[in-house]
Amino acid sequence: MKNQIGDEELTQQTTLKIMKKSLLFLSVFFTCSIAFGQVGVNTENPQGVFHIDAARNTNGNTNISDDVVVDTQGRVGVGTNVPQTKVDIRSATQGGGFRLQDGSQGDGKVLLSDASGNASWGNLIPGTSAGTKPSTNMTLSRSFEYLGMYVTVPPGKSQVYVGGMVRAANAPGYITTRLSVSNTSLSTINISQIPGLAGFTVHTGTSVGQVSFFINNTDSVQKTLYLWGAIAGDTSTATWILSGVAEPFIFVAY
Repeated sequence: MKNQIGDEELTQQTTLKIMKKSLLFLSVFFTCSIAFGQVGVNTENPQGVFHIDAARNTNGNTNISDDVVVDTQGRVGVGTNVPQTKVDIRSATQGGGFRLQDGSQGDGKVLLSDASGNASWGNLIPGTSAGTKPSTNMTLSRSFEYLGMYVTVPPGKSQVYVGGMVRAANAPGYITTRLSVSNTSLSTINISQIPGLAGFTVHTGTSVGQVSFFINNTDSVQKTLYLWGAIAGDTSTATWILSGVAEPFIFVAY
């Protein structure tokens, strides 16, 4: 009976010691957390709110190439203990600081962003896309009318190039062109173009000219732009040539 009581007392004492040690450890832990608010992995001297020293060799600001630090402003430093931006990556090896492999990568590509800031790899050399022109000549007048040529532009900024030919002008003058998102009325909804109007001189013989427009498509989808034109100056009648010649063209570079 005495042995049983003795064993119970010994068990209680052992349990009490373990609880005291646990409480002491938790007390030290919470005291450190409150006092310093820093967590270090492989380091006893964290340089930020959270600090990983992968090689366990950091001494102040030396040997930090393998370190990852989060500072009090939520900035993340990789290879640096003092990040200057939200994500600050430092590397002594060219091409060793960042890699994005999402299927869009390729030799010679550059990192591009969409309107929301989502990044992917793309071509630095602008792409081009040819537009459409009919094969029937059109009679020009002093009122703006659709000239039968159109091109589709992507979202964002691009440049539209137009080449045209005018014949049978009754007097010298000029032709003025502009773009519209409609082939039935002049409209620039979600489109800005610079210049607003562009044209070239018309003679009584054959006149050839080229114009270009800088486009900003603020919509999230492609837009088809239609070419409109009118004659002015002393010219009152002329023909926009679309049949049998190669000069008329319309295309976009983006």
